Amino acid sequence: MIRSASKATRARFCAASTCGATGLKGISLDRQIVLEAALNIAVADGEIHPHEYAVVSELAQRMRIGADQFRSALARISVHLQIVQTT
Repeated sequence: MIRSASKATRARFCAASTCGATGLKGISLDRQIVLEAALNIAVADGEIHPHEYAVVSELAQRMRIGADQFRSALARISVHLQIVQTT
């Protein structure tokens, strides 16, 4: 059985996440955590390769995350990546 993230885990994620206070409208925090974790892993080397994009995109589709929500998360990760690279 899969359980939802605990309140403490959710609070830690939101504090450390690139999502900030806004989150992704229309999806649960659990799915947001999984999506943003996958995106962070995909860009760990500083860029997202086509195969990585395809895998994360398929994951988002399987979790029923819409294209707009996916692009929003990807944009947030991109901004965060640019900030990290310039510091």
